[in-house]
Amino acid sequence: AVDESAFFPAVGAIFAAQEQFFDDQVMEKTRSAIYSELIDVVRMGLNEVGKDGDAIAAKIAELLALTGTGNSGSAVTLHMKWAVKYHRIRGIHVTPTVLVNGIEAPDISSGWTGPQWEEKIAQLTVDAE
Repeated sequence: AVDESAFFPAVGAIFAAQEQFFDDQVMEKTRSAIYSELIDVVRMGLNEVGKDGDAIAAKIAELLALTGTGNSGSAVTLHMKWAVKYHRIRGIHVTPTVLVNGIEAPDISSGWTGPQWEEKIAQLTVDAE
C-alpha cells in the first residue's frame, strides 16, 4: 500500500535540498549515486515528520532499480514515457506549461510564489452557484 500522505513531506525534503542536486553538484556523479542521495534526502525528511522513511526509501529504491538488460529502465520508466507522450501530443515539451482539466493555463509561471498558486487554485475550486 502506498502512503499518499508521505508525498508532500518527501517533495518538501527534496525541494529543501535542491541545491545539492544542481548541475554543478552532480556533474561528476553517476545516476545511481544521485538516486541514492535523493532517496537519503527523502528518508530523512520523512523520518523528521514521523513517517517510516526507511520503509518508503526501500520501496523507492526498489522502483528505481533496473528491471532488465539494455534500455529496459526501471518500474517507473514506462509511466514516465506515457506522461511524456501525453504531453508531447498536446505540444508540451518542457515546463512550466500547465494544464488544468486538460486545458492549457498560459497565465501560470514557473516564478509564481506560494500565494499566487493559492489564489489560482482558489479560483479553480470555487463552487458554481
